[in-house]
Amino acid sequence: MQVFALVVGVVLAGIGGDWFVRGCVGTALRLRVPVVVVATTLAAFATSSPELVIAFLAASEGRSEVAFGDASGSTLVNLGVVLALSLLAVPVIVRFREVRREIIATVSAIALLLVLSIDGTISRIDGALLLTLFMGWIFLSIRFARDSRLSEIEGMSESNPRRATFDLLAGLVMLIIAGRLVLVGAEWIGESLGLDDFVIGTVLVAIATSVPEFVTSVVAILRRHSGVAVGTLLGSNVFNMTFVVAIAAEVDPIEVRWADTAVPLAFGAAATLLAIPGAAHRLGRARGASLLATYGLSLTALFLFR
Repeated sequence: MQVFALVVGVVLAGIGGDWFVRGCVGTALRLRVPVVVVATTLAAFATSSPELVIAFLAASEGRSEVAFGDASGSTLVNLGVVLALSLLAVPVIVRFREVRREIIATVSAIALLLVLSIDGTISRIDGALLLTLFMGWIFLSIRFARDSRLSEIEGMSESNPRRATFDLLAGLVMLIIAGRLVLVGAEWIGESLGLDDFVIGTVLVAIATSVPEFVTSVVAILRRHSGVAVGTLLGSNVFNMTFVVAIAAEVDPIEVRWADTAVPLAFGAAATLLAIPGAAHRLGRARGASLLATYGLSLTALFLFR
């Protein structure tokens, strides 16, 4: 049954990802803002909905370590696997100014979490600090969108508002269901192998809940919307490291071992810095290989230092 859920989830993710990307682009055209703005906010929130659902449910059951592991692990999977494989297939062009807020916010959140976890607990007060960082990022994103509103966008006349809304919502529903189905299979595998909650969250659940981001990014790159791909991944990481962890901490303070959490957080910061575009606004295959190597090293370190 779990294997069947896994297969159905992957299929739904493929269909939902295609529709969701079309909806994002159509929405950007209708709102007259750059596509990357929609990707780093709306698309990122949507594809991170599985992480949010898992965080709330796991914390409600007293397993907040799963939620924290999922959030920190997803940052690594999004960049070290999803973006890495995408770049190895097709190099992308993205301007640093378009993703600067997400990179700074992610690194800031990781640094804050490293400090907050020193005492062995991410408390409700710590969660409030993360929410403050999240709200600051939202404010800057809204201001950037307002300042970047376009007076003319090529293809505006071809955008169908109703179709864009339908594609966006239908794709979102499919991605959420897909994330949940894949998660069922991932948790079953982890428990069968006898892994603890933090490892299950950091490795298996993180991979499962990153399926929506993976499909969305692949579809976006194939449709030549590289801004959607990179923006969605980086925005998703900000959402995971601030809002998702904060919600889990507010529901049930997270007990952590600093030696465990430092590994995925430190490698997550390294992967984020590797996602900074070069002088030619290009992320190429060499960067993809470096990101993939970073993920491999993080897994090695995670199991060696336990």
